[in-house]
Formats: sequence, structure tokens, C-alpha cells
Amino acid sequence: MLFTLFMGHLMMPMQAVASDMVIHERVIEVTHPGRASQPFRKTLVAQLNANGDVTSYSMVVDSVVCLDVRCEVIPVTLRWDVMGRYLSYDLPQNGRLTKTDHVVFTPVDYQKLHDVLSDRRSLLKDLSSERIVDPNKAIQTADGVSAPTPVSLQQQVVVGATYTCYTLWHWANGEVADIIRNLTAETATLAQLLELYSSGGVEETGFALELLAKRNLYSKDILDSLIPEMPAQGNAIKASLQYLYSASRANDKDIYFDTVEAIFAHSGKTERIHILESLSNCPLTPPDAFYDSMSQFLPVLESYYEVHLLITLEEQHNTGSKALVDNACKLLESDNFLIARRAYWFLQELDLVAGQSIAMAAFREKHSDRL
Repeated sequence: MLFTLFMGHLMMPMQAVASDMVIHERVIEVTHPGRASQPFRKTLVAQLNANGDVTSYSMVVDSVVCLDVRCEVIPVTLRWDVMGRYLSYDLPQNGRLTKTDHVVFTPVDYQKLHDVLSDRRSLLKDLSSERIVDPNKAIQTADGVSAPTPVSLQQQVVVGATYTCYTLWHWANGEVADIIRNLTAETATLAQLLELYSSGGVEETGFALELLAKRNLYSKDILDSLIPEMPAQGNAIKASLQYLYSASRANDKDIYFDTVEAIFAHSGKTERIHILESLSNCPLTPPDAFYDSMSQFLPVLESYYEVHLLITLEEQHNTGSKALVDNACKLLESDNFLIARRAYWFLQELDLVAGQSIAMAAFREKHSDRL
């Protein structure tokens, strides 16, 4: 069966779907907060490339969920990528969206609607339809039932078409997006997952790692392709650490520890904290020299919490090697007194050489009232 997207008032530049595009259709049941009591039956369309891989999804929805009054309903085609992220929308030939009093959308309004649908953190997410449409203040318009746009929403919507924005936002970013992510999790090939991973996007790499771990894909070839590009930014670091931990358990090797140290060396503070917390909760036995090597980072950590986490790990796993003591002693000169004091308390339990003992005595004398 062939499928062609409706082409009409186009809000964002969008390539027409080739007439020979291969598609798969799937009927889904999906709820929408505009009519939470009764699920909708919708046809979700998957566009496939020549290799049979899904490249995007689309679905036709109504511009408003009509509330028992006369509504001017326009079919709107929404498109998502394979991760369930909204891409674009399209209208049928000669289709037009309207605002209060039948005022037709302007090009600026169409662009604004696209921006609204692209914002997955919109205030619309947590608002009920009753908040959008107050029955006590409602007036009948082309937008179905409308009410004065709350001041807090005026920058978040096309003013005069709040309910249309609300309806389409929840179609674009609600349950359908979750369904698409689940479909990708079930059907994506290894090649697709590796392509997502290599795309460079934090969300893509994190999502790919989650699915690779879920499928227990830890072969040497896969690891060799993943580890050199292992992401260490934002939420992707969590997926990286979980994947590395699972890979180590599956392969009975030191993959986790070796890669964690390499990632730690070029991570920012937030990511370093994720790594240290992961190490704190990791039941795997580290290689003998791992925490000796990790101690090299003590003098360059930026926050007390990082230093505290790493010193705590050193206390649990390291017996007080020369490298550890040398690196911890450098913290006595830190401009952050809390860091210096944490190092002092730690060093008190270790065997020190003469110069280190002198440094400790000097620190104790200088800060005797604060220890």
C-alpha cells in the first residue's frame, strides 16, 4: 500500500514523500487528555527506506478534540523520528487553521505552532484541558471551545488558538511518542542501533546504548566500535555506565573500569559525579591498580562532593599507596577549605613520610580552630 503525505499550508520546510515510498500501517489505541475517558483508534504509518528500515512515522489527527459543540476540525498530519520526537506537521490541500472569530493563521502563527510542538518541555504538558478551556468562561469559536489564554501560556501558544496548540501538542508529544519508542526498541536492527549511536546526538547515543544493553549485545566487535566513542555528556553518561557494567558482567573482564577511567579524564563535573556515584554502587571487583590510577584526579576535581566521593572510594579500596598519598597531600593547599579538611582527615589514617607529616602539622596549626 502506498502513502503520500498531504501537502498544503506548510509550516516548516519539508520534503515530499516519494510516491513509491514503502510504508507499513499499524492501528493503535491511544489516549489524549482532551478525551481521557475514551481511547482513540488511530493508524500509525511507518515510512521505510530501501533496506526495509523505518525512517520516520506519521499519523493523521484532528486539529481539536471537539467538545460537543460545532468545531472547525482540520486533519493534521504529524511526523516523528524513530525515537518518537516530533519532526513536522502538514495540512491537507487548501486546509487552514483558524483562531478565535475565524481569523486564519498567518505564516508567523504556523511557525509558532511548529515551535510549540517542538518544545517537549512546554507548560502544556502538565495542564488539564479544563485549565485550557474553563467551562465558566468558554465561548464558542472556530477553535471549538475557547477561553481567554492564561497569561502564563501566552508565550507558549498561538494566542487565539490555545486549544488547537494544546490538542496537537499532546498528539505530538504524548502517548504516541512512547509507542514509537517502544516500536523502535522492538524492531530496530543492530545496524540501526549502531547508526543511532554514531549519530553524535546525546539522546540518540543514550537510547541506542539502552537498547543494546536490553538485548545483551556485548560482542567484541560491538564493544570495539562503541568504546572509542563512548559518550560522556548529559543523560548519555548514565546509559554508558549501565552498558559498560552489563558488558563487564557478561564478559567477565575489566571493560567497565578501564573505560570509566578514560571517560572520567575528559568529563565535566556533572558527568564525573555520575561516574563516582556509579563506582560507589558497583559490586564488581576493580583491577589492583585502578584506584591508584584514579587518585591522579584528586588535585584537579572542582567540588567538595567530587573529592569526598573519590576519597571515600579510596578509603574502601586503596591501602594508602604512595601515589594516593602524594595526590591527597596536594589537596592540603586547596583554596576550598572543605576539600583541604577532607584530605586532612583522610591522611591522618595513613603512613606519611617526613615532608608530608610536616605539611599536615602546618595545616593543623593554621586551622586548629576549624578542625
